[in-house]
Amino acid sequence: MKNKTLYEILYASDKNFILKYFKILDDINLNYCEELKTKKILSNNEYLKIKQHSKKLNRKKFKNLLKKNYLRGYYFEFEKSYEKECGINIAGKMHVGRSRNELDSCISRIMMRDNLIYFSENLIKIIKTIVDRFSENSNYFPYFTQNQPASFVKINHYFNNILLSLYEYLEKILSERSSIYSSPLGSCGLNGSDFNLNYKKISKKLKFKDMEKNSIKSVSDYEYLIYYINLANIIVTKLSRMFHDFIFFQSYEINFIKISNKYSGRSSYFPHKSNPYLIEKCLSLSNELINYNNLISNGLRKTI
Repeated sequence: MKNKTLYEILYASDKNFILKYFKILDDINLNYCEELKTKKILSNNEYLKIKQHSKKLNRKKFKNLLKKNYLRGYYFEFEKSYEKECGINIAGKMHVGRSRNELDSCISRIMMRDNLIYFSENLIKIIKTIVDRFSENSNYFPYFTQNQPASFVKINHYFNNILLSLYEYLEKILSERSSIYSSPLGSCGLNGSDFNLNYKKISKKLKFKDMEKNSIKSVSDYEYLIYYINLANIIVTKLSRMFHDFIFFQSYEINFIKISNKYSGRSSYFPHKSNPYLIEKCLSLSNELINYNNLISNGLRKTI
């Protein structure tokens, strides 16, 4: 059996990711083409053909663009479909005032932004649960450090420590000073664009706050990926510590939290002992996420 290269694996990966890539790319393309029509680079009829094909792609959820492998990347399948449907002349005009580099950079930022919003929403749900269940509980429980008895700690004091940390990390995630909120459009590879297109208008429609100030930074700055991956890594590590403590909290000796029988089971050897299956699953997932995040971070550091 022939071993696949990293390039082949990369371009035949997660279908949901690829479909989302095409969806964002088509959205960028439509906004670009609307501006090209305003500047009379595209005629009304040409723009309508592009718009009709976009509706067709969206109706079919871009499934006709899915391939077993993408030898030249996802964009070329997208481009070929427009060439076939609208003609090479119209498909060629879509390139005016833009480059594939800035398109990929733009897609990367939009995807990261969407993923961070989803991540933050779930983190807020965890924070809310902690607040509702524990933040006003002033009872004491025996706590351990280095697996040895240390002192008594208030329940709300323990959880407020976690809440403060999570709020600080959440604030960093939602900060709008990162590159994911600055549009790379109009950088045209590295030199910037000489075309009089309203890139600010296009970018605003794509929910960017402002334009990237430097054209080289627009298409070659991926440090923000490492920044957010590391932030997520720290948050997952913080939560995994809490999960470890939950195993201690629900033990027969401490027993200050109870886990539903739906998410735990009795030990076959010790009838008084409860095995917290849900917590163990969470810990397993957190370890997978941390390892995956480290893999991505190390890969990005090497490329940068």
